[in-house]
Amino acid sequence: MNLNHLIVKWNQERGLLNKGFDPALELKMLSEEANEFYNAYSFEHRLCEYADFKFVKAGTIAKNHAQVGLSTTMFENHRDRFIQMMEWSEEVEANMVSLLISEMDEMERNGITLSSKALQPLADLALATVIANNNLKGKNKNADGKVIKAENQKSPEYILKELIYDD
Repeated sequence: MNLNHLIVKWNQERGLLNKGFDPALELKMLSEEANEFYNAYSFEHRLCEYADFKFVKAGTIAKNHAQVGLSTTMFENHRDRFIQMMEWSEEVEANMVSLLISEMDEMERNGITLSSKALQPLADLALATVIANNNLKGKNKNADGKVIKAENQKSPEYILKELIYDD
């Protein structure tokens, strides 16, 4: 199954697609993921945060496209805000990719071999791991409407660490 399809399904199962699009909440969640990426302490942590960013971004796009009932004026104003948010998120994502590739190159020069020498297969693995981990979340939301983690939920970075390094 396509990873984006799984993300849409995840949002759908939690009732997030029919609740309306909240640009402020979406930007807050995207910003949090970007902040977590830039403050990550290891390559696998950054890779997970990159996957989290992509997860939230795909959910943001789905929520935006699923909304109904806007007046023409509201649609135009909303669309402009959404386009600006997506332009910003594309810039952030491109910078994340550049940093991850640079880090992979540095690791390779230092003799650390990854299971894949290309970022895309690792990014797909990270996104699949994040999706599987997010599926452990229930449907409870915080006051902002963000789905909260289960108490016993672990970070997917530890799973990734075992999967991406060659022996």
